Amino acid sequence: MNKPIAILSMLHEPANNNSATRLFRSQPVLRWTLQRVAQVREIENIAILCWEDQSRRVMPLAAERKAHV
Repeated sequence: MNKPIAILSMLHEPANNNSATRLFRSQPVLRWTLQRVAQVREIENIAILCWEDQSRRVMPLAAERKAHV
């Protein structure tokens, strides 16, 4: 049986104030989310669904966890 993929959608967030730019404890919210999802052994891959105007800020965070954008 294949392990599932976690899909994080940012489509509901604006370009300039989203989880890649909003901070929680001095870190982007998206970084915290990716760290937590990466701890789940049952998840094989992580994908982030975002708008093109969000991707510039998302790509570096996704690369840290080898997430697909």
